[in-house]
Amino acid sequence: MSQRSYKLTYFKARGRGEFIRLAFLIAGVEFEDFCIDFHEEWPAFKATGKCPFNQLPILEIKEDANSEPIMLSQSLAILRYLANEFGLAPDSNLDKARADAIVDAVMDIRAKKRDIHFESDPAAKEKLTKDFQESQLPSALKNLQKLFEANEGGQGYFVGKKLSYADISFFNFLNSWVAKDKVKGYPVELENFPKLRGLYERVRDIPAVKKRLETRPDTVL
Repeated sequence: MSQRSYKLTYFKARGRGEFIRLAFLIAGVEFEDFCIDFHEEWPAFKATGKCPFNQLPILEIKEDANSEPIMLSQSLAILRYLANEFGLAPDSNLDKARADAIVDAVMDIRAKKRDIHFESDPAAKEKLTKDFQESQLPSALKNLQKLFEANEGGQGYFVGKKLSYADISFFNFLNSWVAKDKVKGYPVELENFPKLRGLYERVRDIPAVKKRLETRPDTVL
């Protein structure tokens, strides 16, 4: 009998590792969450050659204790692999493509938020923040809610009748990057998007997600 094991290696941050952690937790699958310090540990770890693209996260997959690990990289590839393995992906190829479109849209707006975080010039940071809050984020949420409402009237999930990696990605972005790790309630930015707020709350209230929000380390990202 196969005793497959998983080891996720990422920084001591949420970043591009958190929706992978959430996928494991929601699926109820054990994994090793190996976190390293960017400044003190990353240079030496990078030098080991374990990272196919010299970046994190990576997922080590072992079929049993004696097998060589398979190294999987790129956060979205890891997320989609786990979703397919754990029943967190839609059933048809078309619905998977629809889920991919949601994830890609979320990553696009996430990139805008990331730019703000790493902007060092105060004036530029203020302008970027204003544009994000007043234009970019509301526009993205409007488009996402329209797609959400097209599936089951916005009463369930983004695609089909079950939770998928599209919903996990959406929740993770709003929780980690907009609500700043909010444990209870919902981001004020969802006030005018009640259907999306409902989805956010459904994912937030999954017991494994709730426990993660209450116990995970407090990090900048």
